[in-house]
Amino acid sequence: MSDNSSRAVAAMQSCGIFNIADDAAGRLNLLIQEQNQLNIPCFETRYIATNIDNKYIKNNNLLNFINKINELKKLWLSPHKINVKYALYHYERPVVVHSLLLLKSEGEYIPDLTIADAMTVKPPILPINATDIMDWFKISEGREVGVKLKHAENIWIKSDFTLSHNDIFKIMMNSQT
Repeated sequence: MSDNSSRAVAAMQSCGIFNIADDAAGRLNLLIQEQNQLNIPCFETRYIATNIDNKYIKNNNLLNFINKINELKKLWLSPHKINVKYALYHYERPVVVHSLLLLKSEGEYIPDLTIADAMTVKPPILPINATDIMDWFKISEGREVGVKLKHAENIWIKSDFTLSHNDIFKIMMNSQT
């Protein structure tokens, strides 16, 4: 299939149907190969690989998907290294998987295990909710609940999503004294 996609992209380029730079065509071919190998074709991500200007994309859902992928790609490359669990907590699985595939097609080293994890790891779920905060701290609904919930979430994220409900509350209680 990858040979066919390479020939199809080359044919479309040569007759002017598909006017993209050679480096974009190379990225597109690599992306298609990776998607086919993993049996997860996603035509939306192919827009990104070709560097098509977003002003030509009229579908708002597609634009939103592309923007999330580009946002996550920046996070993957940032000095504040994120991991698959972090990405899955903040983004939907297709965004995580396809951001990694795009980076790989752009020449970034992305281990196959990282892509496999992005496809299979269960997204983390915060073990505390607003009701827990209100019950634990004996407070009513309001801004304070949101502040404490955000603090609990930050503690949990810093633990790489490993702390339990009780562990988070213990840390929160200790930080109040």
